[in-house]
Amino acid sequence: GYTNGASDNATGVAAALATAARLRSVPGLAVEVVLTSAEEAGMIGARAYYERHRAGWQPDQTLIVNFDTLGAGRLTVVEQTGTLEVIHYDNPATQLARSLVDTDAFRHRAQLGRWHTADFDSVWFVRGGFNTLALCALDADGRMPRIHQPADTLAAVDMTPLQTAVDLAEAVVRRWAV
Repeated sequence: GYTNGASDNATGVAAALATAARLRSVPGLAVEVVLTSAEEAGMIGARAYYERHRAGWQPDQTLIVNFDTLGAGRLTVVEQTGTLEVIHYDNPATQLARSLVDTDAFRHRAQLGRWHTADFDSVWFVRGGFNTLALCALDADGRMPRIHQPADTLAAVDMTPLQTAVDLAEAVVRRWAV
């Protein structure tokens, strides 16, 4: 069915573009923004991109940041996803984000969490052993408000988790790139 998609996932697109703009000034860092489709149909767009490009990447020199549904709730560093298959986000990028969540800059703005309803486009990169950070916003009950519902409109978007995601992603990438 039709949904508006403001939080899921116009907020992810906005966060990706804003983060990339901030990272343009990092010397020696190549930034690529990839916006895929067909997540709900099995992460088909992300898988096609991954399969086409993975041979050219070096896992220790590649970092993926997945922004998904950042329009309501609290920014969450995803540590685990999946329903039938559990995917663990336990790599240097996620570890950096975990350490930043414990700092004064993010302690009251972000949290660690799990998403059990499905996976994110980043699942292919995690399975492939790449440094992968997945960020979303979850409410107090661990849910993504209004996703896949007609109420997912721009007027209902809270920009706070989106802005926090950009700040956190930038901090992770800058520390990782050193």
